[in-house]
Amino acid sequence: MRVNGMCPVGKGHANVEFNMMMNKDCQFDVRLNAQDINASFLNSFIRPLVGLTADCVIDTLNTKYAGNAVKSDGTFKLIYKNFSMQAHKEDDIPYQIITKHANTITVLGNSLVAKSNPRPLDKKAREYIITWKRDEWKPFMLYMFGPCIDGVKKTFLPGLYVHLKVKDKKTKNAKYRDDN
Repeated sequence: MRVNGMCPVGKGHANVEFNMMMNKDCQFDVRLNAQDINASFLNSFIRPLVGLTADCVIDTLNTKYAGNAVKSDGTFKLIYKNFSMQAHKEDDIPYQIITKHANTITVLGNSLVAKSNPRPLDKKAREYIITWKRDEWKPFMLYMFGPCIDGVKKTFLPGLYVHLKVKDKKTKNAKYRDDN
């Protein structure tokens, strides 16, 4: 089964290709490319849930990953700039710890999260090896987007994941379908 899609995201756009092989291993591969997106479009969804808003300009998001019924892995590159966030203490949300410590969360978030990728001292953007294991007790869509969650986490907190940075094209070991 092959699904190709394209959609506008704010002023930008995203393209996705999803391939699933109907075999015993339930193999699949995903390619996602997005460009020119302002991440603040997610604030109306995120703020009511966790009382946080964020802003950054996403120049490019490229990811390729493949997997089966158990695990998926691949690569993830998110090129962005001007990251900032704020926790809102006035919001009535389920997680009172966020509103109680809103000022601290805002200061720490804006201090610890990388403001851009590539950072000012880097010559090129960092790309990461991503992986996600399936938990059969959680929704399948979480498994499908799990590698992207892993990639965002590694990109925004690069100091914790230096050892998973893709050094060159030869280290990419994902089993995704290649068009070459």
